[in-house]
Amino acid sequence: MRLIKSFNGFPWPLIATSVSLMYIISQLSACKYKANRHYYLQACGKSVENSTLVLTDTLRLKVDSVTSSQHYYDQLQIINGKPHYLIMNLNFGIIYVYDLEAKKTIHKIHFQKEGPEGIGAPHRFYYHNNDSIFFIYYEYFKKILLYNGAGNRINSWQIELPSPYESNWLNGDLFYEFKFNAKEKTVGFWISYGMVHWKSYPETVVQCRYNIVENTFRFFGELPYELLSQNYYPHNYINGYTAVEKFICYYLPSHEVQVYNNKEILPERRIKIKSRFLPEVIPPLIAGSENPSLQEEHNYNLENGFYVKMISNEEGTYHYRIV
Repeated sequence: MRLIKSFNGFPWPLIATSVSLMYIISQLSACKYKANRHYYLQACGKSVENSTLVLTDTLRLKVDSVTSSQHYYDQLQIINGKPHYLIMNLNFGIIYVYDLEAKKTIHKIHFQKEGPEGIGAPHRFYYHNNDSIFFIYYEYFKKILLYNGAGNRINSWQIELPSPYESNWLNGDLFYEFKFNAKEKTVGFWISYGMVHWKSYPETVVQCRYNIVENTFRFFGELPYELLSQNYYPHNYINGYTAVEKFICYYLPSHEVQVYNNKEILPERRIKIKSRFLPEVIPPLIAGSENPSLQEEHNYNLENGFYVKMISNEEGTYHYRIV
């Protein structure tokens, strides 16, 4: 696993598989907009600047051979004012905590795998602090578990989605920046019906904001405007994150970024943020209703550029999009 140091005053390290980085100033919330039937059109001037990513240092982290480096099993987190990288060994139930300034492993959090208190096979984790480590499950489990840093379970939530969203849970993929919002006491994640006809897909992709205290749900969100008429499934490309008073939604094969009011979950605008390294239309992974093979996915990733991740600083004044 290779990481790069912080740069341009940005306090978090970034995974160094990227080619370039775009930084988007706080005009995400400063532009006026007008709406038509489907789409919010940006009415302001230039709101995006491109910046070439310059590699300043490389850090190689040693992990065991069975630890996955997939992005939904790792996390970048500021702990006690210092940047840390956390990665989950799902096979053994261990979270490794790396101090990126000291360049070494400083802690291992062990969880029981089996039994009534075990974590089993979670589909995502989120380290909020040493007393609050969340695991989320889907399909037949439909639950969220909360553990402390000693590996003890301290709470659990069984989630029964209301109709008509309950069926959406069964085949959904949780490729989402799963995060607990302490102020609002909510956990957010995407649900999707999975393999449906492409014409129905836009109607079944929604975001779920779940209040773990009140056991209430909020559903919102949709695919980017440019994808609504596309004949393909945008598999595993839905992401979002909280940035102070805004909630930002973005999609790996799309230039579009959606901005929501974080409290009322109301849409404010859609913004087209295009990198000069990507074409006007990013070719889809798949056309029609057939699933791609592993080789086709591999070839697609080698031959096509796309957006990888989007993050912001703690104040929400700068937003970074990795290409």
